[in-house]
Amino acid sequence: MNSKAGKAYVHGIVSGHDHGNDWCAPSSLKSSAGQIVPVCFAKHSGYGGYDYDNWNHGARIFDFNEENVQDGVQTYVRFETGEKRYSTNLNSKWASEVPA
Repeated sequence: MNSKAGKAYVHGIVSGHDHGNDWCAPSSLKSSAGQIVPVCFAKHSGYGGYDYDNWNHGARIFDFNEENVQDGVQTYVRFETGEKRYSTNLNSKWASEVPA
């Protein structure tokens, strides 16, 4: 995504897959500003394939503020029921806040 200033920002690398686990973790990659780039796995979000009661139907959402894209991106899992879980802000402080 490009900001109005013309700079590109990488807030994370995301892969969707067909399992129930859903997470973001630090990677060995760093941005040009020296920030650790997280890698995220997004949960199974469709109706085909796997479906277990404790997984629930939902998807990982990434909310960007177009006016302040450099501030990071809010990400969370929104379930079909409307419930929101696993919220985190992928920003410059994120990697230092991740439990070891």
